[in-house]
This record gives sequence, C-alpha cells and structure tokens, in this order.
Amino acid sequence: MRQFILIMICILLQVIHVHAGSKDITWKWDYSEADDIFIDLLGKAATGFMETNTPNCYGGKLVVKLPEGLHFKQTEAPAFLLIGNAEEIAFNVDVNDSMAILSLKTSSVQTVPSEAINITLNPKAIKGKLRKGMNTTGRLSFHPSEIPTVFKSPITGRTYHLVFNDEFDDGVIDTLKWDTRSRRSPFTRRGMYQEKPYYVLCHEDWTKELRGELRLEVSKYPTQNNVVMTGGILSLGRFMARYGYYETKASFRDCIGEGYWPAFWIHFDEADKYGKGTEIDVFEYIPKDKQIFQTLHWYKKQAMEEQQSEVQHAALDYDKSGQFKEHRSSTKYFVLDEAQSKEHTFAVEWTPEELIFYTDGKVTRRVNRKDDPKQVPSAYQMVYFSCSAGEWGGNVMENQVSAYVYFDYCRCYQESDQDAIYTVKGNGMKVPASRRVGKL
Repeated sequence: MRQFILIMICILLQVIHVHAGSKDITWKWDYSEADDIFIDLLGKAATGFMETNTPNCYGGKLVVKLPEGLHFKQTEAPAFLLIGNAEEIAFNVDVNDSMAILSLKTSSVQTVPSEAINITLNPKAIKGKLRKGMNTTGRLSFHPSEIPTVFKSPITGRTYHLVFNDEFDDGVIDTLKWDTRSRRSPFTRRGMYQEKPYYVLCHEDWTKELRGELRLEVSKYPTQNNVVMTGGILSLGRFMARYGYYETKASFRDCIGEGYWPAFWIHFDEADKYGKGTEIDVFEYIPKDKQIFQTLHWYKKQAMEEQQSEVQHAALDYDKSGQFKEHRSSTKYFVLDEAQSKEHTFAVEWTPEELIFYTDGKVTRRVNRKDDPKQVPSAYQMVYFSCSAGEWGGNVMENQVSAYVYFDYCRCYQESDQDAIYTVKGNGMKVPASRRVGKL
C-alpha cells in the first residue's frame, strides 16, 4: 500500500510539473527606452511602435519570453519570421536563453508601413516542442502619437515640434516637471474687505490632478474667514523655454463667482525682471463678466511720474511692493462666448519678432516687436498655471462656495533651432528642439 501511495505521488508531481511547464509564450511591448521625463507618451498599452515627439520617429520594443521547457538555440536561424512590408524597416533582434527582443535599428523611420507586419516565432530557432495552442504569432504596427507632435502656424508658416507636455493624467503632480506655487510663494497678496484685511494663500491641497485634468481650486479657508486659499504650478527649475508655441485647454464649468481669475502664463525669472523678461498672460478669465484678458507685464527702472493708461489691472491694485511706478503693461480683452458650457483652447506663438495669441484657434491679439521691443521677451521663461484672487473682477470675499478651473493639458512646441533649459537632478542644460528625440 505504501508503495502504491508513493507511485501515485510521483505521478501527481509529474502532472503538476507538466502543467506548470505548459504556460504560454508571452508577448509584451516595452516603452521604457522611449520615455522622456518632460514628454508624455500616451497609449503605452498599445501593441506596436509608438511615435515619439518627432514625426516618423518611433520608440518601443517587443519582448517575447518562452515558458519553461523551451529555449532559443544559438544558431543562425532567425528567431522571428516577418510577413508583410518589412523590407523597408530595419530591426535588431537580441536573443538569450529564453527571451528575444525585437527593436528598431534606428528610431527614425523613413517609410512607415500602412499595414501591420505579421510576425511568427521560427520553430527552427527554438529548442523544445511548441505545443498546440501556444501563442506563436504577433503583429508589428506603427501608431502615430495620440497628441499632435507638430504644430504648423497658420499665420507665420513656422513648423514647431513638441518639446514639453503634461497631459495631467497621472493622478499626481509630476514634480519632475512642476513646482507648486504653495512651495514657491505661499503668500500671494493682501486685500481689504469691510475695513478688515484678508489674505490670499496657496496650498497644495488646492492643486490636484483628478480624472485626467489639473484642477485648481479657490475658496475660503474653512476655519479662518479672512483667508482665501488657491493653488498653482510652475515649471521654474525644471523647464525654461525661449520662443515657441504654447497651448492649453481649459474648462470653466465650475468657475462662477467674483474676484478670482484662472490663468495660463509664461513668466520671467526674477533675474530678468528689468532685462529681457516680460510676463505673457496667454489668458486670464474673469468669471463675473465672462471676459478673457491677454496681457503683457514688464518693468522699467525709470519710475512713472503719474499713472499712465498703459498700466493695466494688477499694476496698481495688487502690486504692493512699492514698485508699481516701474510697472508697465498692455492688454486686450473680450467676452468669451459659451465660457462655461464648453472647453476652450488658449495659445501663444512667441517668436523673436512678435507674439500671436490664439483663442479656440482664432487669432485674438498680435504684438509686434517693432512697436515696443520690451513687449516681446527674449529671456528663458517658465510656464505657469494659477488661479489668483482679489478685488479685480469683483470682491472675492463675497463668494460662499468653492470655484474650480480645469486644465486638460499643457503642450509646448519649438522650432528645430530653438532651445530650452531642462533641469534634471539639479543639472540644467540647453537642448535644441532638433535633439529632443528619446531621453534627455
């Protein structure tokens, strides 16, 4: 009886071993080599090569793993058999004992196949028996980027390539791209309400990524009636660009009330305040009147003797530093149709010669350097998202409920000879757009 039991145990172990060794062949796409900390590549679950930030430049690799009991032979027989328009595409194949990796010899593809390339494991290259039902076939396809990698200006004819973007779909603020306004400048401004001071402060809890959007909140602080809280992010110390095309898509669906203004802007570093820097407000939105402002701010060391018409909104009302007499600005504003009922895109095309502002694809302001050189900056500047608060556009202390603004993405493009400063682990480097292929 004991002998019979031992025999049955041995048979059972053999069955278990055979069952454990009957796992299927796994096919998996890996995009780690195409990752760029300053560029989001969407569709990473796709089964194929993905276009990066440059047209017809692809990243990714196919990783095929054999189950236990199968091995790749060290012979001249190719690991893969390709069927389709593969002769124009050059591949690398790296093989070890149980894994084969197929990648492109060069990321730049001159002719992109319009149809998928079928791929089959070569039985002659495998040691062991391929069992019936095993997954021995796959497909090689070339997927365009899910976001535009190129912007061609309808006005200037210039061609710009994607160099920085955040689709705000990570669920957390990407600290490799952004610093928070609360960390940089938690105290924003001071105002007066019913002869008593109030304060506008920033906090990270009012800055979130939710459901594929950047959400900035503005509301009264729950336990202090004289404090208004808000949020914001900026690319200072991560990404500082000069010239290019900058775009976002915003929703004001929950943006109702007085005295606050969500904004997307490009701002100089403090060292360029009196030099080559000029703040570019791509848009500021006043919910009370459904107005969009597109404003430029700069400073001159020569103080004005008296208020001039060129000084706009924030210059006198909110600049409490004593430098308002050095503050210059120019603006254009208009009522935004369907401000809350649909999303809107805002962009600026910044060249050495001019600034072109776009709203929903239409030109809504142009500023030429010939008219005033200081209005078109030439400094490297940061990208900024904020929701400020104060008396402009109404009294923020009258609001009883929270307000929110949502941003769907941030995308920055440059011409091939334009460059930006990227900072990784404290090391900053200037990189032209022509070199923005793959990792920095």
